[in-house]
Amino acid sequence: MFSIEVFGLPILIVLVFAAAFYFMGCAMDALAAESGFGPFGNMLILFTGFLTSRMALDALASPPLPWEWLMPAAVGCAFTGLILAMLVKLLGRMA
Repeated sequence: MFSIEVFGLPILIVLVFAAAFYFMGCAMDALAAESGFGPFGNMLILFTGFLTSRMALDALASPPLPWEWLMPAAVGCAFTGLILAMLVKLLGRMA
């Protein structure tokens, strides 16, 4: 009949990823301590990094990437974005 989609993903998958990234945000908060952004901030950075990198990889890949490669690449880009944000925050404190 009709489909509710957010960025090309069904809403249930988006909610499952949001919950998973919240728990990952809590874990990253425990590991990063004061260099992190709190559980919710880490979750937002991971989740937005995942969605934007998924859309970018889907749009920029000349032959479309298979689902098995797209998801790990998007998760890896999300963690890279979080680590870069933590590095910028740490360097800002040192200055």
